[in-house]
Amino acid sequence: MRRSTVSVWVIGLCALAAPLAAAADQLCRVETGFYDTLRLTNLTSGEPPSEAVVGRRPVRVALSPDGQRAYVSASAGVLVVDLSSLSVVDTLTDSAQVIALAVGPDGVLHVVGRTGDALSVQSYDPDTLAPHAAVPLPFGTYDIRQLAVADRGRWLFVQAYDGEQVIYAIDLARRTIAAAQTPPLVWHKSALLVASPTAPVAYVLQAEERGAFDGALWAIPASGAPHRLAVPIVTGGGLTLSPDGRRLYVAWQAVVDGDRPTLVIDTAREQVVGELPSGTIVGFEKAGCVLISGARVVRRACPGDESSTQVDVTSLTPRRVTANVRDGVVPTVWTDGSCAAPPLLCPDDGACLEISGGSGKPGETVSVSVRLHRYGRTVTALQADLFTANAVPFGLAGPDGRRVQCTVNPAIDKPQSAWACLEPGASGCVSVRSTVISFLDADPIDDGAELFTCAVPIPADTPPGAYRLSCATAGASDPDGFPIPLGCDEATIEVQPADVGSSPQVGSGGAGGCQVAARASGGGIALLLAVPLLALLRRRRVL
Repeated sequence: MRRSTVSVWVIGLCALAAPLAAAADQLCRVETGFYDTLRLTNLTSGEPPSEAVVGRRPVRVALSPDGQRAYVSASAGVLVVDLSSLSVVDTLTDSAQVIALAVGPDGVLHVVGRTGDALSVQSYDPDTLAPHAAVPLPFGTYDIRQLAVADRGRWLFVQAYDGEQVIYAIDLARRTIAAAQTPPLVWHKSALLVASPTAPVAYVLQAEERGAFDGALWAIPASGAPHRLAVPIVTGGGLTLSPDGRRLYVAWQAVVDGDRPTLVIDTAREQVVGELPSGTIVGFEKAGCVLISGARVVRRACPGDESSTQVDVTSLTPRRVTANVRDGVVPTVWTDGSCAAPPLLCPDDGACLEISGGSGKPGETVSVSVRLHRYGRTVTALQADLFTANAVPFGLAGPDGRRVQCTVNPAIDKPQSAWACLEPGASGCVSVRSTVISFLDADPIDDGAELFTCAVPIPADTPPGAYRLSCATAGASDPDGFPIPLGCDEATIEVQPADVGSSPQVGSGGAGGCQVAARASGGGIALLLAVPLLALLRRRRVL
């Protein structure tokens, strides 16, 4: 095994930024960000997500159950990230290409990697990171989709494709493939895989068609034939198991309190036994309640509830809440680290979003704006998540009350720009995903152009003070669809006393004194829509 040790230094702190103090027992959600970062959300603090640079184009992440490490599949192998220091402390490079990874309850890391034309499963000791004997996968297997650890770490289920979708059940003690199950899944459709923590069985959810068509939920035992559960399944966007394996949660959507509830299935009886308000499950409580979160606000969803309720995060403890560390997409874990990184600001070789805040009194509406500084790069589309304090959320409007009150600048000619509320607050939206794009052309955006403005109505009971307005998970693309590093600064919304102050002023909050600073950068994930569309538009112009 070849290993290299890397130290990561995050630079570019604002002069006025307060130091980040480590705190014990933080409920931390970890996911990969754009380009070279991990996105960290401290759910016990309620603060907006932050990003830590790890480099090497991270793709997937899995967490150790003790909250000490994050394992990140990247272009250089598997990065071992210490969650206290947020630094890369080791790199596992046994395979030329890492395809999927998962961590068992015993802390053992399982990786599927490719060396040449051969695929194999490699496992690593949690203490020494020494490799166990590899398990070769059958020749002809060329698309590994997901991994899931079952039965207290005794079994590993591997969802693969070898001409049809197949689920391999690997006996980890014997290091052999015990079964190759082939449920009648649609080969070209994605599926979700989870495995029971207490039994040698996995579950696969797949939609027969996209949209609101019936889906299929299959039980895949390590021995015996797979069978379809006779439960009404609408094509789902999430599949989660309770820590004891007794409840299976099938979510139609990750939207908090959406119009389609989460189904609760008893795995012993294989029957639907209830419904929960929708949302991404980040933790489990007693009495069948779960904790859900859209972006950073934690809410409780219990059987029989029509909608979730916001949780006092100071009441969350590891004794009361079991983190959903087994989630294969966005895992959550209790950690002694701070689960927060210093602001990254703007990359030295990329573009920058300047956020301008404002000031006003309770009952008034403040207009905040976002401006692009290209710094020599050609930007034609971009995406970024914006976050406000719970006390001063973005305004919502429209017939359903869910349309974010943001407006694109018509001068930049990006008419397909859109905003989605990732997380509603008490009187508006506290987390907004903004996308600036045109489907009709790939013309670059002018340097210094104002991209859009958003309305922030200040609630009448808002105390005076400065409220943070921040940005994370920003990415851009050029006219050919190639990714460009994109950073953000921060601003504030100044709330003045109700009986003192002036009319709202756009931009008076400023950017908080942050300046452009160096940041590690690289390639990474391009915009979901921008890259293929811009590449097509470019091709059409050439033709």
